[in-house]
Amino acid sequence: MKRIVLTAILVTCLLVVRAAADDAAPPTRSNHYWFSLGLGGSFAPGASGMGTGALGISYERRSMILTARLAVNVEPLGSGVGDIGILCGIRSRGRKPQASVAAGLSYVTGDNADPYKTINTIGIPLEAQLTWMPLTFAGLWVGAYGNINRDFPVVGLMLGIRLGKLW
Repeated sequence: MKRIVLTAILVTCLLVVRAAADDAAPPTRSNHYWFSLGLGGSFAPGASGMGTGALGISYERRSMILTARLAVNVEPLGSGVGDIGILCGIRSRGRKPQASVAAGLSYVTGDNADPYKTINTIGIPLEAQLTWMPLTFAGLWVGAYGNINRDFPVVGLMLGIRLGKLW
């Protein structure tokens, strides 16, 4: 019995040391890339609640992320505004739930129903995400996003999936 307890203590100590060594290891230099799809809701001044969808392709080197994103906000009456943009950001490291933030430049276009107005302008897209990646190729994320522009500023929340080389 004494031998079993000592063996269990030794194995536990080895696992703790191994976990600490993994956390202290230098960051990996491999590149990661993924495809994201998200759905949610958004709000803009002068508009009723909107449904939102976003599609993105991202590339990461170390903790820097470059993303090409298409986001569409649609009102119940059928009018909508979308943006296509490039965002640059950073993320936390490791396989634990990861946090990331990004900002960039986008082209915003669409029709606003109240008052009716065609929109074509430049915006600043913003994004913050929390991602859980249980597999090397798939993960789930929840995020807040926005687009600051003079004609149709928008903010919203989304839930989505990521597929690709995540870690």
